[in-house]
Amino acid sequence: MESSRHARSVGNWVIDEACRRWRNGGARGCACIGVNLFGEQLRAGDLPDIVTAALARRHLPTKVLELELKENIAVRQDEGVLAALHALRDRGIAIDDFGTGFASLVTLQNVPVTRLKIDRSFITHVAEEAHDAAIVEAALTLARKLGLRVIAEGVETEAQESLLRARGCAEGLGFRYGRALPPAELLAASWQRREDGAPIYPLAPAARQGHSPAQGHRRDGGAPLARA
Repeated sequence: MESSRHARSVGNWVIDEACRRWRNGGARGCACIGVNLFGEQLRAGDLPDIVTAALARRHLPTKVLELELKENIAVRQDEGVLAALHALRDRGIAIDDFGTGFASLVTLQNVPVTRLKIDRSFITHVAEEAHDAAIVEAALTLARKLGLRVIAEGVETEAQESLLRARGCAEGLGFRYGRALPPAELLAASWQRREDGAPIYPLAPAARQGHSPAQGHRRDGGAPLARA
């Protein structure tokens, strides 16, 4: 779909549909809902207005919507793309899940992201390999210095979770927290966690739960995020 001539129209529809579902109660079991972006949406130049209009139509605050930026889009350093990203950030829209590859580090100066993603390739053996653990710790330190939130992708074991928590990673995504679910089942599970008093942030220390930025549940196998 990324290379399709319909990418922009489909992507803009997804943003509006995410907001509609939230307003109609279909996503309120989650504290926020995230949407993946296509490069064509950013290059078109009107994405900030599209997002603002979608939120306004549903009378929603900016905090309920998060936009996910793929690394291959940001690395191009296109002036139009950067202008759109800065405009979104200025309007209070979160731009999330920027990767941890070399290209990411090169572009962090210019791209106004709000969250750094630690790729699953670094998490798989983080509890057994000192080299991977060092990379993860370096990414967490970098994020703290830059004032970015962090999410670890591909958390599957208790050992991985324990190591990440000990190093201050407050959000995780992976089969440790659940498998991919249809929307209705996801929302039911989300509400059940709230009723059971289970933490929304599985990696955060219990005493800090109330101070973490609110998140919901993710469709593709994790507890921290809701993604459309």
